[in-house]
Amino acid sequence: GWQTRQAERNLQDRETARVEAFSFLLGQALQNVGQDVALLADNIDLQDYLAQGDPAALARTSRRVQFLSHQHPAYDQIRYIDAAGREIIRVNQNGAVVPIGELQTQRNRPYFQHGIALPPRHLYISALDLNVDHGVIEHPLKPMLRFATPVFDANGQRRGIFIINYLADDIFRLLQKFAPDSHQRVRLLNS
Repeated sequence: GWQTRQAERNLQDRETARVEAFSFLLGQALQNVGQDVALLADNIDLQDYLAQGDPAALARTSRRVQFLSHQHPAYDQIRYIDAAGREIIRVNQNGAVVPIGELQTQRNRPYFQHGIALPPRHLYISALDLNVDHGVIEHPLKPMLRFATPVFDANGQRRGIFIINYLADDIFRLLQKFAPDSHQRVRLLNS
């Protein structure tokens, strides 16, 4: 009767508020990652490197990436990948710079192909997936979102992408906080 309908409406309102709060906080977190990758793609040291091939400018860019990595433990990898798909800078979690001999080619990866095709100041965000290293799914499993934006030089030439691999563990922890107290299953769904 009336009381049942009212109880259902109250529950629906509570769940709607819970989803909206989660959505807002998730949106803020993702927006911050997008801003970080955009700032890296547009930084002056990278532009100096692109203009003159100056190794010192590349080293300054790498230090900037290291600093950002230290600030954000959820950034599993931050990379500059050139237009041919070769990693030029790769900094793993907590500022660990990967030596030149261990850098990989990412030309065939979907995130590279999507990112390199974008117009200036556009952002590609991947689907949530598991991280692959040297062609094998990494263990322990790392659920990952990738944020990529194209890099252009001062002449408007497309010179590669900057990409942040964002560990989705934070998203799952956030989701746990907003999960209903009842024993219902909570699911993240794609579009």
